[in-house]
Amino acid sequence: MKTRFAFSAVAAALMLTACQNPTSTAPSLSTEYNNTQSISAQTSPSSASQEPEAVNSVPGSEIETTETRSEDQRAKTSNDYPTITLEQARAFETELRQQLNDQTEPPALSWLQPANKTEPCLLPMNLRFLQEPNARAYWDGECKDGYAHGLGRDIVLSDYSHLEEITIHDLPANPPRPVVFHDFEMGFTQRGKLMGFEDQAFSGTREIRGRIGGEYHQETHAGLFANTSYTVESSPFGIRQFSKVSFGEQMYYIQIHFNEPENDLISETAVTNQSFQTGGVVRNTMRGGVIEHTLLSDNSSEVVNVPDEYWSPIDAALTRARNEAAHARVNAQTAIDMELAYLRAVCRQDVQAPKGLDIEIYQQICTEPLENKSLYEQALANAQAIYPHLDTLPSYPDSVTLMLDNPNPLSQERLQQRQSEGE
Repeated sequence: MKTRFAFSAVAAALMLTACQNPTSTAPSLSTEYNNTQSISAQTSPSSASQEPEAVNSVPGSEIETTETRSEDQRAKTSNDYPTITLEQARAFETELRQQLNDQTEPPALSWLQPANKTEPCLLPMNLRFLQEPNARAYWDGECKDGYAHGLGRDIVLSDYSHLEEITIHDLPANPPRPVVFHDFEMGFTQRGKLMGFEDQAFSGTREIRGRIGGEYHQETHAGLFANTSYTVESSPFGIRQFSKVSFGEQMYYIQIHFNEPENDLISETAVTNQSFQTGGVVRNTMRGGVIEHTLLSDNSSEVVNVPDEYWSPIDAALTRARNEAAHARVNAQTAIDMELAYLRAVCRQDVQAPKGLDIEIYQQICTEPLENKSLYEQALANAQAIYPHLDTLPSYPDSVTLMLDNPNPLSQERLQQRQSEGE
């Protein structure tokens, strides 16, 4: 019998590929992947510290190996591997779905009067932020009927947070609106369309950046973010792409696209639990059209045949993820157009900050992406040296490239200053 751990060769591939070594991968920066240094092939949705539950412990999922089955019991297949039932193939996902919450609670919202406004000018605000020490907000746009109105930026500060949002408000109705959101403490930016108050669904891109092991990393998630999210994840410094469907961040469909000419493996598709531990059936798609299915079971594995209908809903969901990502990039571009117009208006020497707000904080947004310029360029150069075909893959705008390609007056001055200093 042919046995192996199906995900062992790409266990770390759910983390974005490191630029230093084409055979190694680096942990993702996103909260979803935190503390996931490796992905073990387990069938239980419990934590790694608990004993994994074998596939054949699920009622109706018993599978006999080729050693225990007589020749006349063996399923009639062209490859002579055992054939499992649809119920057996779905046992891991069925167990996970039994533990899914019905719905993820949307963030509790309230209202906050900007500190720089004397007239009523309420801003929608996350209730969790209002509980932080010294929480306050500023709004540099207009006010109408007691609410913030039109194009502007709300700047939200506390002892723990520095958040900013460029948007076009039409309150209190709050129809879908373009947003550019920055979390300066966490290194997080999202650009796209916020659907409204009800479920806080968002269609656009989420950019996450920072250092891992002293090296600069960056990734972008594009798609629809809601109770069930459909996204595609990539990095300007890597060649692998991840299509992902998230069910309340408790269960995932994940497909890894390798984009490696020297790799016979084109993609790998699996179901994982909230800790990104893989179980059930893993599908490897090879060049030349070869497809291999491996059933993971209690720290062992077996190549099997799977009913065609097992993959139909999974493939349909992953296709939707790629379609949502394409639509999200259109929404992100609309937000980018708004962002660039806004920055041209406020990123000048003659602009005054809202009352009570330091000018350096107010105009930090004008030059902040340039702080990562040299790190970004070095990481890109490293990636291009490792992956000569990197330039043939699609590239998308991010905070650094947007500022370099569309300088505002203050960022232009900062670039000239750096050049004169030899940076």
